[in-house]
Amino acid sequence: GSSIKPFVVAAGLKTGRFHSDTLIETGPGTLRVGIKTVKDKHNLGTIDVRTVLEKSSNVGIVKIALTLKPQEMWSMLRDLGFGAVTGSGFPGESAGILTGYEHWRSIGQATMSYGYGLSVTPLQLAQAYAVLGAGGMRRPVSLRRVDVPPEGERIMDEAVARELVQMMESVVSEAGTARRAAVMGYRVSGKTGTSWKAADGGYNSTKYMAVFGGVVPASNPRLAAVVIIDEPCACSPLPRTTCSACLPRRSCRRRIRGERAMNALGKTHQSSGYNMTLGRLLEGLDVAAPHGLQVTDLVQDSRAATPGCVFLACP
Repeated sequence: GSSIKPFVVAAGLKTGRFHSDTLIETGPGTLRVGIKTVKDKHNLGTIDVRTVLEKSSNVGIVKIALTLKPQEMWSMLRDLGFGAVTGSGFPGESAGILTGYEHWRSIGQATMSYGYGLSVTPLQLAQAYAVLGAGGMRRPVSLRRVDVPPEGERIMDEAVARELVQMMESVVSEAGTARRAAVMGYRVSGKTGTSWKAADGGYNSTKYMAVFGGVVPASNPRLAAVVIIDEPCACSPLPRTTCSACLPRRSCRRRIRGERAMNALGKTHQSSGYNMTLGRLLEGLDVAAPHGLQVTDLVQDSRAATPGCVFLACP
């Protein structure tokens, strides 16, 4: 579905022909490509690339895709890991489907830009969003904890990755398609997607899957997540519910406080920059703690605690 759109935009940004403020005419809300008519939910008129993602414009993303050579778009998707196993070692892992660009036609390239004509696994999608969060670096996937980040491969200019992360913040704004994916106390950057389910060599238009992929906090991404709901209904969990479970709880009174604490908790070495009281650090959490204690060192691994440390497990 449309969760693939940021990576098509990445291919466009890479060419230098597109930027976040590049204008694209999407009126009258439809576009004829071969025998198929691509449609938007509303006629958005002339919008910039940021709004293409914010409003998830099919017409806008198709117009970007069709300016790209098939190899340019294919190379970006392939470099992100689509069409190949992640190397996680998980038994029976699927490589998904990404056909060679030599066989693409305009209609195929158009529909692929909004997520049809290819298939990806949740792990592949999460790895692709992790590339954006890592500033364009792709690192090996591991199902085991690693204490030292493995060496990665640069597959995207850092400026392109950062620009995309900034653009996708608008998707989670009140004007975007994922406003209910906002996580209290954090800046979230991501993209929604819906797709009909494959059936009998085609698609079943009565059954679909809902997807949200993104990174948090947008200012300095530490977590990439993908939430997939099979045949969603009114009782389905929200992406923010799933993502919130992975993040320290923070008050919305000071949004930046949650990001600062999360970034600090990722460091395991002593720093004079953490010379603050425990009460100040935990302000906004539903945690009772002595407010007079000074904090000079933060660790996120209980095994690194030494005698005299205060260890807190926060919900």
